[in-house]
Amino acid sequence: MVTMENTVAIKSSPGRDVSLNTPAGVLRGLAWPNPGAPRVLALHGWLDNAASFIPLAPYLNDFDLVALDLPGHGYSDHIAAGHAYHLSHYAAEVLQVLDALQWGACCLLGHSLGGAVGTLVTATAPQRIFALSLIDQIGPLSEPAADFPNRLKRSIEAHAVSRDHKKAQYPTLDELVERRRLAGGIDDEGAQLLVTRNAQRGANGYHWRSDPRLRLPAPLYLDEGQAQAILTAIQCPVHMILASDGLVVARPNTERRIEIMTNLVVEKMTGGHHLHMDNPGPVADVIVSFLQSHVPAGD
Repeated sequence: MVTMENTVAIKSSPGRDVSLNTPAGVLRGLAWPNPGAPRVLALHGWLDNAASFIPLAPYLNDFDLVALDLPGHGYSDHIAAGHAYHLSHYAAEVLQVLDALQWGACCLLGHSLGGAVGTLVTATAPQRIFALSLIDQIGPLSEPAADFPNRLKRSIEAHAVSRDHKKAQYPTLDELVERRRLAGGIDDEGAQLLVTRNAQRGANGYHWRSDPRLRLPAPLYLDEGQAQAILTAIQCPVHMILASDGLVVARPNTERRIEIMTNLVVEKMTGGHHLHMDNPGPVADVIVSFLQSHVPAGD
């Protein structure tokens, strides 16, 4: 297991703002351009945003890196009224982003939700992805197929009620930072980075910029057979960082998913679910080693 000791601090760079017109709306993010270098598209976790990768970016300066705000997150547009967020939609939108960037193919780097989306993209559009690097994630969440009727019922009811809800207001940014720190189990610095792209000032204080519908029950989960089918369909090399105190290590299906992926390399590291933010140096070391072995220069 890789530990988090002897880390050399590197000054983080906020990156350049990027705005992309896609069929899903205007999707935004951060870019650390390096023309001609291997291309990497980074996808963040649920209720995070592109700032999730600011601590990691300086260590990836040999790559042409773009970190996306997924729809409903950060500065990206929200989906249309009356609709719900789903992994399959995110996967299609990631491919639209590659088209907008005019990237024929790239590597995907995904944390948590972004990692789950990355597995769907890689399985269904293998010609667009050279390699997949996952941070504390190995495929989409699943639940028994028998749970689907109740899930759909709860989702429909929750979305109907949510139309009448107003966004909660907080008097100071510090309160948002503290709430994000507690919710994500991350340090103050990481929480502040995420809040910078997810706070909006209103008449009576601050509120979350992210779409409130992201917190509602999804209308559909894959069952475990479908989730494993996605993973076994992935043809390119896959690298996963398994956090010792993260979310994935405790899931009952993690061991089986690792077993069925013959093209998967697992790196066990000490840290929590946001270990790429908490101590990015050691995380970057293993990611860079993997990418340099598998990702060609930009086409």
